[in-house]
Amino acid sequence: MRRIAAAFLALTLGLGLEACERCAGILGCTSDPRLSMGGQLIVRETGAPVRGVALDFMRTGGVALASDSVRATTDAYGHFQLAVDAAEMGEVVGDLVVRAPAPWSPYRVGGLRFRTSNVRGEGQILGRMVVVPYIEFIGELHNRSSGQRLSGAQVTIRRTGGVDVSPDSFDITTGSDGRIYFKAQAANPGDMVADLVVTSPAQGRTFRRSDVHFSATYLDRIPELAAVWRFGTVLPYVGEIYYRGTGARSAGIQVKFQRTGGILVDRDSFVTSTGSDGRFPFLTTPLADGELVGRLIIRPPALALPETLQTLRVPTVDTDQLLLLGVWGYGQQILYAGELFLRGTGMPAVGLEVEFRRTGGIAISPETLVVHTDATGRFPLAPSNSADGEVVGTLVVRLPAPLAPDTIAGVHLATFASDEMRFLGRWGVGPSLAYVGEVRELGTDAPVVNATVEFQRTDGIQVTPSLLVGHTGSDGRFLLNPSPQSDGDVVGNLTIHPTAPLRDTTVTGVRLQTFRGDGLRLAGVWRLVPPQ
Repeated sequence: MRRIAAAFLALTLGLGLEACERCAGILGCTSDPRLSMGGQLIVRETGAPVRGVALDFMRTGGVALASDSVRATTDAYGHFQLAVDAAEMGEVVGDLVVRAPAPWSPYRVGGLRFRTSNVRGEGQILGRMVVVPYIEFIGELHNRSSGQRLSGAQVTIRRTGGVDVSPDSFDITTGSDGRIYFKAQAANPGDMVADLVVTSPAQGRTFRRSDVHFSATYLDRIPELAAVWRFGTVLPYVGEIYYRGTGARSAGIQVKFQRTGGILVDRDSFVTSTGSDGRFPFLTTPLADGELVGRLIIRPPALALPETLQTLRVPTVDTDQLLLLGVWGYGQQILYAGELFLRGTGMPAVGLEVEFRRTGGIAISPETLVVHTDATGRFPLAPSNSADGEVVGTLVVRLPAPLAPDTIAGVHLATFASDEMRFLGRWGVGPSLAYVGEVRELGTDAPVVNATVEFQRTDGIQVTPSLLVGHTGSDGRFLLNPSPQSDGDVVGNLTIHPTAPLRDTTVTGVRLQTFRGDGLRLAGVWRLVPPQ
């Protein structure tokens, strides 16, 4: 170690003595900015220095240099120095390519970052580098449930990606300290990616993990403990409780779990309470792998009734992460969906603004809600409530201009203790021209069956289609239901084509007025004169 320290001191002093002419011999004299670095190349297995190693630093970003590529070669002691003038003070980014003489292969260290300096003799020491990058790994295995170290476990590591290494698979048995050790040569610095398979006699099963990373380095380092892994299935869960009416989470809500089936656990029941975030810990340890089945009883504050989740299934997992088991509500809430359709077409009323205004009943927040219908014509109503009961309000549906809004009064929303959205109702909106007409025979008043009826618009508001064709049924009735484009009257001619011997008849100036309602209205009764 003393020999190494002396060598690096000599290198540093060498940098310092390379002074500019105007202050020759003065250590630390300032000069133009430059990038300077040094190090040593060795054979790691023996510590022997390597002479004649070519090192090329290639700038890829940062401060501009006098040359984007600079080369140095190690001396008899394996030392090298790279120096190049820089345009300014700052950071330089680049790759270092190491080319050792045969039989060693070249390798590249990417993404190195260095600072330029204007102090003569100030360089950056890369340290002891090796001619062959390597992995030297120490890991430690623990039983997740007990925390004890896993001794005698069979560990298999198989490379699946990342840097090439030799060898690329390892079969290791943990010692009494639960540790594994392996080393390998690498083609380049970087991460080897591997699958890890652990078979533990103490746990009686095999664990598999993918995408495990092992780091290969180009620096000579003393290996240290790099990873501590825990194996074994646990129930690392938390649950979350909230008040349905407001969504509030609060501390002190009592929760009881009672095992009813599934795997054995260290305790069949436990009672705990929520914290200020509404969460509670799952306080039981599995005695086997599989699924725990039980019921969860939520005991909220006074005035709210206890609620029970009868079948809660909780699987064991092999992880150190804390997992959210579920989020459950208690108490009563208002959660409804309404549905709107266009009276003129019967199609869903899409993209309409719907306003609910409270007019009575329990207090809600906010007292006025504004929502919009979706592609199915449905809209949600979910105000906050702090009390149980019923709120009464009015729906105001705003239709595209020039149509006037629709108002639906007397809408009742009752609170309920459930997490499911309930259906509130279905309403038609907008103007309607839903009429029926009736054709009868004059004298006998018998219905005229299977007659073709045409309504041709001649005046008034625009409707779609402008020509309607229908047929009378066994009661002599026919449907007139064009889609109005606005509120008002449409005027047209009604032509009736009965079967023989009755003759065709045209009635002019038939007027149909739009209305805001979901039923059918009678347009009129027309009687045909029979042949004489």
